[in-house]
Amino acid sequence: MARYDEAEIYYKAVLAAGYTSEDCPTLDTSFFNLGKAFYKLGDYHKAQSCYKSVLAAGCNGEDLHSFCTAFFDLGKRFCNLIQYNEARMCFESVLKVYRALNENDKRICLTLLNLAYSLKVLGSYEAAVPYYEELLSIAKILFGRKSPIVADLYILLGETLEKLGRHDEVRKCSKKRKAILSLSGRIRRLLSSEQPHSTFNDIETGMMVLKTRTSVH
Repeated sequence: MARYDEAEIYYKAVLAAGYTSEDCPTLDTSFFNLGKAFYKLGDYHKAQSCYKSVLAAGCNGEDLHSFCTAFFDLGKRFCNLIQYNEARMCFESVLKVYRALNENDKRICLTLLNLAYSLKVLGSYEAAVPYYEELLSIAKILFGRKSPIVADLYILLGETLEKLGRHDEVRKCSKKRKAILSLSGRIRRLLSSEQPHSTFNDIETGMMVLKTRTSVH
């Protein structure tokens, strides 16, 4: 552990001196490898700090998708530890990278889903709504407007709007979800959904399955 701490101090001194990956081509990779090492050791906050430094260094030579996967996994780990503010920061960083890459696939859907959920758990309902809405918009394109995944996303959006007292919009979400379920013949939950976390996991699992099926091997 001591040598990793020393390496972190050295690399951050290089970064603080104003150097980036353009000046030192291996700087981002060094931070990324160091972050992965801290992650394996269970020091998730130091891993998070190193991953942030990858972004600060400029991600010049690093595989951005591998980096995003690692940063996303760290966010999930924080969720499991019920440290949702740290998780939120991870997902926000991943989302920025995907947007810079102009990504519009299952990976950004999973990131939006986890970010919105983290904000919801933190009680930041107003901040969560735009992410759920963006997620719905992308999910309709990727999975189809009548997809069960889209129907379940209306649950999560409706629950969040309910917390804000936006009852007219909640009714619209319920109506749209009912229409999808009626067409698909798939009635899986009560409209109010007494187990939102279970619903969240079902949606995420569904997206992961679709991502696996559409991956190029």
